Amino acid sequence: MHSSDDNPGNKPAVICLLAGHSSRMGSPKQHVHLGGVTFLEHLLARIETMRSRLGPLVFVGQAHDEKTKLLVEPSGGTWLVNPRPDDGPLSSLRLGLQACHPETGFLLWPIDHPLVAVSTIEAILDTVAEQSGSIIVPSNGERRGHPSYFPAWARKELFAAPLEAGAKWVLLQHPDRITHVITADPWIYRNINTPELLAAAEALLHS
Repeated sequence: MHSSDDNPGNKPAVICLLAGHSSRMGSPKQHVHLGGVTFLEHLLARIETMRSRLGPLVFVGQAHDEKTKLLVEPSGGTWLVNPRPDDGPLSSLRLGLQACHPETGFLLWPIDHPLVAVSTIEAILDTVAEQSGSIIVPSNGERRGHPSYFPAWARKELFAAPLEAGAKWVLLQHPDRITHVITADPWIYRNINTPELLAAAEALLHS
């Protein structure tokens, strides 16, 4: 699914996982509105701002989500369907990795973190340029957040991890290879996945 020239300069890819059932939110999170704009539109707008610094864009979701497909493909993204979404996020991530060159690192950007500041992503990418072999995670000094950068070497680890453990398994296996980007950005750790958290995010957005 990839070729040797699909990422000139080996810029970090972006992999966004959209195949969850969003049972706690009650509807697919990518189509939920926050500040009058959907989560997915927020994320795509941020990606567009930094497009020159990013490689392939890969979105993995469920079948029949034509609304998402019609948004991501014109933005230059690759749309993939996970035929077994109940297998969990790591199953979607593995599909996304198969669409990226094996020597490419990537940002894993959860859709329920749509308001991460552009300056935060730029700081992560600056750190990637200096430490491309490290796992790079935004943090407020006490809590880790998203999105995280995984180097190319982590690909093998992600395919070896227990399916139910998720990408966090790699961080647990390699704490000495994690670099934290310290930021005051509150959106790195606001996992907006319930109506109550959505209401709190709306209040913060307009405060």
